[in-house]
Amino acid sequence: MRIRIPAICFTAALLLMGCEVRSLRPLVSDKDAIFEPALLGKWVSGVDEPKYTMEFSKIGEKGYELVLETQNGAIHFDARLARLGPSLFLDLSPREGPSTEDRDLDYFYYSHVIPTHSIARIVLEKNTMSLAWLNYDAIKSLCSLGQLDIGHEVLDDDVILTADTPDLQRFLLQHEGDISLLGNPDEFKRLE
Repeated sequence: MRIRIPAICFTAALLLMGCEVRSLRPLVSDKDAIFEPALLGKWVSGVDEPKYTMEFSKIGEKGYELVLETQNGAIHFDARLARLGPSLFLDLSPREGPSTEDRDLDYFYYSHVIPTHSIARIVLEKNTMSLAWLNYDAIKSLCSLGQLDIGHEVLDDDVILTADTPDLQRFLLQHEGDISLLGNPDEFKRLE
């Protein structure tokens, strides 16, 4: 099982986001979090994509647990929503990961892992949902041109956002009309 879980995480990341933009800090603060009942339930990816499901359930007053399930298994995320200007945004961070039967080994492993956040604009309409993830290629291009006007670091040719929550929100609001900043949306249908 220890071998399969990282493979599931890798597969899920590829299915869900491709090359994802990671942020060290959340987009959604406690005060900005909102609860949208329409997100609750199970969603399946579109016909042209590999099939996977996303199931959102409520945690606490304004949070969600997301269970992403592929044919190889399931992984869990914490999810939060916020409205920035006219758009609704989703912030995901890992909830759990691989584990062994050795608690000391698990602790040692997780002391080397920094959970990050992924950001997507979300559109909910009746029984459809679309997620447009922050576009890694656009962020990397802005960084290469010296035009990425938000806190970030480049590690091994990987751009990681380091800005605090208010700066992340300002950045997304400033670039709201820049369609290249968000990738092509992943389309989902509600399972009934």
